[in-house]
Amino acid sequence: MNKRIGALTLAGAILLSGCAAGNPEARLSEPLETFIYLPEDISADTPETFTVHVTENGELLETADDITFEVWQEAAEESEWIEAESSEAGVYTAEATFEKEGLYYIQAHVSSDGVSSMPVKSFTVGELTEEEQAIVEEEPEEHDEGHHH
Repeated sequence: MNKRIGALTLAGAILLSGCAAGNPEARLSEPLETFIYLPEDISADTPETFTVHVTENGELLETADDITFEVWQEAAEESEWIEAESSEAGVYTAEATFEKEGLYYIQAHVSSDGVSSMPVKSFTVGELTEEEQAIVEEEPEEHDEGHHH
């Protein structure tokens, strides 16, 4: 009986360690850190470039599986997805033009080897309404910095 319990315990440990090897949560030693950089002043009807820097263990990430920006306006029901392009190791950019002034959000969706990072940052295009200004004053500058799943 003790041999059976020992064998089952060993088999369970092997199975669990195998699962952890393929589990992104087990890669805690290799977190992705994602930093979104926006232009200082963003105007309506003007092409703007957004940049994201991605590091893994403090080193610029050479290649990512997927990097896209999701952009939406406050209270909008739909968002726009923009593919990012690599400009150099760990640096990805995308361009967008905004038709309306107001409060917007940008979320970088970054994935590499099963680990993802999805920080969100708010920004202003042109002038804000009083309601949008109140929202900006209540929220932190950047959300989910370096968050990984």
